[in-house]
Amino acid sequence: IAQCLVGSEMCIRDRTGASAEHFNGMLTLNETSRFLWELFRMPHTFEETVAAAQERYEDDNQSLESDIYDFMKESVMLGFLKEEE
Repeated sequence: IAQCLVGSEMCIRDRTGASAEHFNGMLTLNETSRFLWELFRMPHTFEETVAAAQERYEDDNQSLESDIYDFMKESVMLGFLKEEE
């Protein structure tokens, strides 16, 4: 898995893992997912991740926590993140 900048957008490339067949090997991250991707350079719990995101983003419709959960679950499923015990 490699990350790259294309203009001002961050992309994740994975030409051999599970994401290769689903996303043609490349994903473009929006601002929030880029924040999460950079945060996960070091291990963080779900609670720590939600707290960090709440400090940075307004959560007017109360969806931040479920969005982060979905991001983490999909990232683990695709092999971008690995759960640690």
